[in-house]
Amino acid sequence: MTVQEINGNHGPKKTKLNINPNELPIYKCSNCSGEAFINGVELRILSEIISPSGKREVIQGPVLVCSLCGRRVLQEDLH
Repeated sequence: MTVQEINGNHGPKKTKLNINPNELPIYKCSNCSGEAFINGVELRILSEIISPSGKREVIQGPVLVCSLCGRRVLQEDLH
């Protein structure tokens, strides 16, 4: 059964895209032109003053780091 059969003509239509990842451009580090990146974790401290629990908390967030030079990939680098 397809999505269209389940939703009739009321739901969103799914379109299958055939994208070959080998044909997409490779992102390169803006500092050293490296093409490999390592997943990392950024730790942010949430002050007890603004924390809902009233206690100091550590919040984790994902980051990408160039495997050659160690430069962190920033969101603005990707545009």
